[in-house]
Amino acid sequence: MTTRTTRALLAAALIAAGAQALAIDNPAPAQTRKSVDTRAALVAADMRPLQWAGWQAAYASGDRVGQTTAGGECRQGEAREWSELLARRVGAELQQAFDDELARAHLAPRSRQAAALQVSAVLNDLQLNLCSSGDGHWQGGFQVQVSWKVRQGARVVHQVRTKGSYVAVQTTDRPPAYALRDAFAKAARGLLADQRLMALLQPATVTVAARD
Repeated sequence: MTTRTTRALLAAALIAAGAQALAIDNPAPAQTRKSVDTRAALVAADMRPLQWAGWQAAYASGDRVGQTTAGGECRQGEAREWSELLARRVGAELQQAFDDELARAHLAPRSRQAAALQVSAVLNDLQLNLCSSGDGHWQGGFQVQVSWKVRQGARVVHQVRTKGSYVAVQTTDRPPAYALRDAFAKAARGLLADQRLMALLQPATVTVAARD
């Protein structure tokens, strides 16, 4: 692959990734979204896929991660601590958010394609502030910070840290777990919009990086 061809592919990939992120955060008419998705799929077909490889949390049992309150004025509250139950929920929503965003970016592994690069995550920060009205409705939100590592085999070829958040200003009956997933989805989109990662997804570039 020539230098000119590699640069052209990288430029196309960055344009498509930017268009995909814009389409997600600012919904366009259905015909426009279909056009964006088609272009992104065509570009991604020549790129290295990504695959989930697990996660860890920078928390120990009992560490404070926020607070939950109740009542009309949200004054009666208690601290929320890291626990095994919360870890299971966080892990499930983080992986689902990553897989969803990977599918939207057309970077999930496909048959007869180069081996996927492995992506692992470390949850560095989780802040939750939820107020329950007692009837299944709540308001508040989540803030997260995630460190991502991208590996080719045993070698780390890229690292980046991203943030995400979700805030319900008005009361809602939407399950808080979905709101947490939305916060992780924004963090995952930050990873997939990273220009250096997009460069590494070019097969020739990944090979060079792995030899350094």
